[in-house]
Parts: sequence; C-alpha cells; structure tokens
Amino acid sequence: LFPLPQQTPALLQNIPECLVENLADFAMFLKHSGLDTLDNSTDEQKHLITFCTVFIGNSQLLHNPHLRAKLTQLLSLMIPQEEDETRQTIQPSVEIKKLLFESHPIACGHLVESLLTIFIDIEHTGDSMEFEDKFQYRIPMYDILEFLWSLPAYKPSN
Repeated sequence: LFPLPQQTPALLQNIPECLVENLADFAMFLKHSGLDTLDNSTDEQKHLITFCTVFIGNSQLLHNPHLRAKLTQLLSLMIPQEEDETRQTIQPSVEIKKLLFESHPIACGHLVESLLTIFIDIEHTGDSMEFEDKFQYRIPMYDILEFLWSLPAYKPSN
C-alpha cells in the first residue's frame, strides 16, 4: 500500500468526501457517546488507523484540508487519554492502545509524515478568518505526535 504509486489508483481517488466525513462523524459519535464499540474492536481500530494514515497526508485523495484535519481528530480519539491512565474501568488499557500503534506497519512508517503534511497544509488554506480553526485542528495533532514520539517504534521518525 505504501508508498502509493505516482498514478493514484482510481478506486481511492473516487471515494466521495461526504462518505469520509460521515465515517469520521460516526466514529467520533461512538467515542463521545461512551459506547465501547470501537474500543472493544482492535481490528476496526487498525482499519481506521490505516484509513487515516492514507488519507490525512494525501491531498490527491482528499482535496479538502479541513476534512483531512477532521480525520486527525478521529485519530486522536484512539490514542490513550489522560483519564485512561487514572480510571480503573473496563476500558482498554493504555498498553493495548500503545501496542495497537506500535504494531501497525503502515502507521509506523508513515503516520508522522502524514500528520506533518496536513499540519503544513492547514497553514496554507488561505482563510484569514479561520485563524482559530487552524489551531483547533492542530490541537489533536500535537496530542498524537506527543503520543507517537513516546513509542519506541516511532523514534526513527523523529
């Protein structure tokens, strides 16, 4: 899958952006509503990590930088949160979430690069009245990068 070929496959280029937005909205709804549907399924999380890694950093697949930034918000919901470390509930442990990212072959090689690409692309949106939005988009990116750089598998990405 990586690196993507120079000629992007038509199948990937023709995914409607509304479908990507609906996927991101639904997954974020599941996380915010307290349903453990995603937390209890590492296979689905692996697919979402792959999806986010591919689409966040590639403006040929998703032209809208705001939608690509929305995918970073989705990705940030899959990293361990501070409350995960302090709560003693049945939620997946921090170690399971770390292992999910450390064992993901595509993310280990390309997620940091994809995040930095969208980080820069957001700056070039040209909308001066969206100054605050640029920072709102970057907050989850900071959290994800901080988490990834704490994992040994991502150290070579520095």
